[in-house]
Amino acid sequence: MTDERKEMTADECKAKGNEFLKTKDYETAISWYTSAVEKNPANHVYYSNRSAAYLAKGDLDAALKDGDACIQAKPDWEKGYNRKGCALHALKKYDEAIATFEEGLKIVPGSKLLTGPMQEAKTAKKNTEAAAAGGGGQMPNVFGPDMWVKLRANPQTAEWLNDEKYVNGLNMIASNPAIQNNPQMIQQLGKEFFFKKKKIIFKLFADSY
Repeated sequence: MTDERKEMTADECKAKGNEFLKTKDYETAISWYTSAVEKNPANHVYYSNRSAAYLAKGDLDAALKDGDACIQAKPDWEKGYNRKGCALHALKKYDEAIATFEEGLKIVPGSKLLTGPMQEAKTAKKNTEAAAAGGGGQMPNVFGPDMWVKLRANPQTAEWLNDEKYVNGLNMIASNPAIQNNPQMIQQLGKEFFFKKKKIIFKLFADSY
């Protein structure tokens, strides 16, 4: 830890981490959150923020570990269950993710931080099982199990996930192969549900092909 960091409070270190998280400098953000944790290991928010940074970076095991630490530090805080559940989803451990969200909902019934991601995990599980039953040889599906993880990892699309109509539109496409394979229907739904968002979604998933 540098001399500068030694002089800073844990909350000041967290604030620095937030700055770098916004610019997608995840490594530096994680470093600052780690400094905050070292100064105050009991604060649940630091584990939560670092878990988010790890998830965005793609270090899923570390994201899960911090999600667990967040829950242990504050078991009645819904965001801890969100962090852990999203990490489990990213690891494709859908049953465990769903169970985690359900556990959080027992504490905070109806929380959108948990109900939305839980539905996403259920959809991903359903799509994965359907793909396995249908066999291989198909073109990768941009609306597949990793869709929600990629959308949450991107700050712009993560904000859109608070839009119920937007999420419902994505769920409609993700659960309907006939729509996914029909460019005209995708275009029409894009006008109805996504507007300009649709273009960014396909840009995000361009590497899936």
